[in-house]
Amino acid sequence: MSRPGFEKRLRDFLASEELEETINNFLSKNAKYVSRESDTNNGQGEIFSCEVHEIWKDYLEIMERAMTDFQKSEDLDDIEFKKSVEDVADRAPMMVKLMIASWEFSQFVEICKDYLDNLEEEDDDDDDDCDGKYNEDYSNDYKSDRKDEK
Repeated sequence: MSRPGFEKRLRDFLASEELEETINNFLSKNAKYVSRESDTNNGQGEIFSCEVHEIWKDYLEIMERAMTDFQKSEDLDDIEFKKSVEDVADRAPMMVKLMIASWEFSQFVEICKDYLDNLEEEDDDDDDDCDGKYNEDYSNDYKSDRKDEK
């Protein structure tokens, strides 16, 4: 059984400004490239460049790091954390399904496209940070941050 308030804290964490800012910063550097690559493969969702898969893996690292940070903040070991998330899934299955779906490659591509659609709606000006190229520097910065923590 999860600790009292775990579900609310998980919801709050997933909706936190910090996580949103981290994801938005990542998407601002990479979403255009992912979207462009998905458009050039003529709708054949299984065929993407190695660079797009690397971007997706970087995104997964961000999500893994975020979930690990949340787990640590809850002071739960791996088994307790898994059980707590399973308890939430019993009460709020859609929340957990959406969280897990965001880790799937096809959903990641859709997240990139949605990000760009929302960006265009908010501001028709060209976004200098989102140049449509795989931004290896950003990914490497993120990876070096992870190495520093170990």
